Amino acid sequence: MRKAGLGLLANIPGDQKAVAVIEDTAVTVEDLPAYIGEFTDMMNKHKQQSVYYAHAGAGEIHLRPILDLKKKDDRILFRTIATETAELVKKYNGSLSGEHGDGRAW
Repeated sequence: MRKAGLGLLANIPGDQKAVAVIEDTAVTVEDLPAYIGEFTDMMNKHKQQSVYYAHAGAGEIHLRPILDLKKKDDRILFRTIATETAELVKKYNGSLSGEHGDGRAW
């Protein structure tokens, strides 16, 4: 199901796409509900939608904002969302690269 879902996300009609900018964030399982809540609040603040799918049992979540990177405002928002998410991950002492474990730190 997950693999089929990724294919569907990659083929959303139109210029808006689910963008892999904050793909592998992870926090402790206990913090996951609060983290997702704050991320959702952030997306609402920017009047944006995002796709959520996860390895919730490990506290790891894939987040893909739906943006049109042909538009300057969405390219700016791409960076804003990435930065604000990094700050949120840091707040929860999480990882920007939870699935692949390559040790990225902010």
